[in-house]
Amino acid sequence: MRKLLLVLLTLLIIAGVLLAPSYLRYRQTRGAVPPGVRVGGLDFGSATEASVTEALTRLLAEPVAVYYADQRILLRPQMLGFQVDVPAMLAEAQAHETTGHLLRLWVGEALHQPPPPVDVPMRYKLDRDRLDSWLADIAARFDRAPSPARALSVASGIAPGKPGWQLDLPASRLRVITALTDPHTRTANLVVRETMPPPMDMKLLAELLQERSAQFPGVVGISLHHIPTGQALTINGDVAYSGMGTMKLVILQELFRKLNAAPDPETSALISETVSMAGTRSANELLALIGDGDAAAGVNALNASMRKLGLKSTFMAAPYDEAGPRVTTPANSRTAARLLASMAGPNDVVYYARLSRKPVEWHWREAGPLPAIRRASFPLEIDSHPGYEGDWASPARHTDLERLAAQEIAWLSGHVAAHPDARVFVLSDDQRPASNILVERLKQVSSQPPRNLLFSPASGKHYFNRLDVFRLDPNAALRLTAR
Repeated sequence: MRKLLLVLLTLLIIAGVLLAPSYLRYRQTRGAVPPGVRVGGLDFGSATEASVTEALTRLLAEPVAVYYADQRILLRPQMLGFQVDVPAMLAEAQAHETTGHLLRLWVGEALHQPPPPVDVPMRYKLDRDRLDSWLADIAARFDRAPSPARALSVASGIAPGKPGWQLDLPASRLRVITALTDPHTRTANLVVRETMPPPMDMKLLAELLQERSAQFPGVVGISLHHIPTGQALTINGDVAYSGMGTMKLVILQELFRKLNAAPDPETSALISETVSMAGTRSANELLALIGDGDAAAGVNALNASMRKLGLKSTFMAAPYDEAGPRVTTPANSRTAARLLASMAGPNDVVYYARLSRKPVEWHWREAGPLPAIRRASFPLEIDSHPGYEGDWASPARHTDLERLAAQEIAWLSGHVAAHPDARVFVLSDDQRPASNILVERLKQVSSQPPRNLLFSPASGKHYFNRLDVFRLDPNAALRLTAR
């Protein structure tokens, strides 16, 4: 027992000798922050409470350099109501000044293996609403929306879209707070996300096609369908065209629907002639094959297939080079109205054949109010009693129509003299005398051949089968009027 006491006493003496320097140093240098404790990552040693307070307040009042990409913005903590809570941090630091903490510290120093310091995190007050408002202002100043692709010109094509930039507010808020509470690194790089431009769509292609179509002296019709995305576009999709060559593709499609096997050599020869040599005879023979020997029956089968596909305005009236019945489609009146709505200017004139004015202007109103320009039926008396065309077969009627056409030319000569840019739009039925009389008179006083905007093989219930636009020669109109 005595030996044990001697051993313990020896150990105590050794421990006292080893720990005495650390204890004496602790007593002599003790400050506001216990040894082995750091406040906000800073070691204050023996600094007094006043010194700690002054140092932390000064360091954390320094502005923070905030970067939005390469844009540098200075942020002063006072703008956000930022205040460091020194008393709270000192109280937390002093709470670590326990016997156990001091023994661990002194033993480590004696063994030259000091323990890692205890770090008291930064305590502060901050108005988060002000911070979010400041970040929102930064976003408003520097965020950039992605720019979509745009059509340049037919020659230049399409310019690809450009990505944009958008501030990630939650992630950026955390970085700003970290910088505000860091006495060493007063820098914050905001989190900016790249936003991709919207994918290109058919509208861009439509713009280029519209521009190219405007350079063509006739009327262009285009229909495109992108199968993978389902996007589609049409330009003048409702305009009625004479599709002599195009219909041969439809004939081939219907032929292969009819055949149960590969075409024999004779049929293959007819197909080759139809496609490569634009043969109408061979096309009619293919129609006969479709119609079981009757080309007219083949036409009917083809038209029925077009209806099943939803192509209500696509048809063949008869085999090639043969007269056929009149066919009406939903295209004519609506298409004419759209063309007039988009093309008729403030000084232009519109003449309607037969009873076509009412249906065309009904569709025209779908595009907006009718313009305050001269719009009249020919002959004018139709507007006085709509629904009655008069007796077209009477010889006296023909003479009367010649006189009425001359009156219109006389009026037009004065109108064109006052408005040289005026054009005359005529909806006519080339199977009716009244239309032909007016059109022939207009051709005599035109400065150039009329431009055809719309044509259909027959007028049907629309009362017209073509739309032409004339540019008159004022001098020629005056000479014809004088005669």
